[in-house]
Amino acid sequence: MRRSRLLSAALVTLIAAAVTPGALPAAAQSPTPERVEITAPDGIVLVGSYYAPPANADDPARALLLMHHSGGQKEVWIDFIPVAQEAGYALVTVDLRGYGESGGETSDWQSMEADAHLWLAWLRDQPGIDPDRVSIVGSSIGGDLGLRVMVNDEALRTVVSLSPRLDVNGMTTADAMEAVAARPIFFAAGQGDALDAEATRTLFALATGDVQARLYDHGACCTTLFTLERDLAPAVIAWLDRTNK
Repeated sequence: MRRSRLLSAALVTLIAAAVTPGALPAAAQSPTPERVEITAPDGIVLVGSYYAPPANADDPARALLLMHHSGGQKEVWIDFIPVAQEAGYALVTVDLRGYGESGGETSDWQSMEADAHLWLAWLRDQPGIDPDRVSIVGSSIGGDLGLRVMVNDEALRTVVSLSPRLDVNGMTTADAMEAVAARPIFFAAGQGDALDAEATRTLFALATGDVQARLYDHGACCTTLFTLERDLAPAVIAWLDRTNK
């Protein structure tokens, strides 16, 4: 059965009052990650930070691949990492090809998609990780890549996409969404960014399965949404918990 919700800014305000998210953990409370390097088939070295399963994790643990937006790097998840760890998730946050400490070109979308598959394979192979309960949380281009990766990864549980776009220099998402329409997807964006809002509504309309979309009444995007909207991180965790049972 399809359980879908497109939440307008007004509805989000009401739901935020019903949910009790509390304050996000301070960034300083995040555990110290392990630096990880993997080498792509073309020789490019990719860098990430791995947060092992926390003490309260399932055995084996659920895990997340976090991918940042254009112009970002792996550290942009500073507000979300402690929340995910507190909820029992292991995670790896990565520098996309050409960003941060990773080599390569920032416009090489096809290779970035292949890189994401490499990171998923690496994450599933870590001790204590349940390879069947791995998800992607992506910001803008990171979420767009997540949708495209899901097309060829049937084991990927869900994609959480913040501030999606329909077309970034030829990397499209509507075709990917059509291919994964029956799979669980979570979207969030600011209505003040016309392109993000249009993409969220379009991709939501293409879904035939379990999907949720939140549109907030401002123009903020990407991981900044976690900072401005205190209900969002708990909502994402609740979604991940439900889709990673």
